[in-house]
Amino acid sequence: MKRSTFKQLFYINRQKIKKSGKCPVMGRITLDGKVCQYSTGLEIKPEFWNPNTGRAVCIGRKAENVSPEEKDVLKTLNLELDRMEQAANDAYKKNVDQGFVTAEIIRNAVTGKDQKAETLITLFDEHNAEYAKRVGIDRVRASYKRYLLTRKHLAGFLKYKYGMEDIPLSALDMKFIDDFEFYLSTIRRIELGTYNADLIQLRKIARLAVKQHTLKRDPFLGYKLKPVPSKHRFLTGEQFDKILNAEFTTYRMCHTRDLFVFSCFTGLGRTDLANLTEENIVTEADGSKWLHLDRRKTGTDCHVKLLDIPLRIIEKYKGEGKDGKLFF
Repeated sequence: MKRSTFKQLFYINRQKIKKSGKCPVMGRITLDGKVCQYSTGLEIKPEFWNPNTGRAVCIGRKAENVSPEEKDVLKTLNLELDRMEQAANDAYKKNVDQGFVTAEIIRNAVTGKDQKAETLITLFDEHNAEYAKRVGIDRVRASYKRYLLTRKHLAGFLKYKYGMEDIPLSALDMKFIDDFEFYLSTIRRIELGTYNADLIQLRKIARLAVKQHTLKRDPFLGYKLKPVPSKHRFLTGEQFDKILNAEFTTYRMCHTRDLFVFSCFTGLGRTDLANLTEENIVTEADGSKWLHLDRRKTGTDCHVKLLDIPLRIIEKYKGEGKDGKLFF
């Protein structure tokens, strides 16, 4: 990123002298002509302030009649201003190196105030960090890994297209989306169904930016994903019988086949299979056994009758699951 015109200074607000005779010390950051002011939270008597240095006067004629205790207070104030100045310089350099900086970003780094992410990768990282905390509670690890992959693709796109590590959220528009799609399909040669998932994840981040008021408008408004040609494949009865009766030499292959067969008979996906326990098996008054569970993906209540083959599979792996699980 091209270096900006960056200046910072400290001054006192002489219009707000308090009963103690002190007035607030203010900070001012100027970046490419844009000014951002803030309160340092410090106070000083006007007669002990040097506007030329932007610091308290600790030596010289003005400080001759100052008590040792007061001098220590003034020295401490100057040290705090030095710290703030260094924090501003560090924030400026860090964000310039990352490809995006504003006066507000520098101010928030100095004051320690929380700031809303103003760049795409920063917001994506914040989202992923929060998502990771919810994995195993109300989010699944597979979805988390998908977000990480999209973040990786975006970082690669930014370096390829702009030579940058990050980009302002304000740069998200229809052209950015089209260019990202082109990059995924032609440069990375990712299949349509896969890169559609990247665009869906990016759209969620864009909506998050709108929600936190970083963006005024959803850049995906009017955008439509390209439909993925569907290829419905299914097993014939003969093919299913071959799988059902096949002989496997390893436990892993046999276990995989049995769970596939169990899924065919019950209609359950892998996540629901992995969470099945003895408590999900209910015996009705007529002696029939049923699975009662809440589907993980939809949250709907599901009752499935267990036929002979699924019951035999349950019996086969009884006691092998961990933490009371039936199969895993």
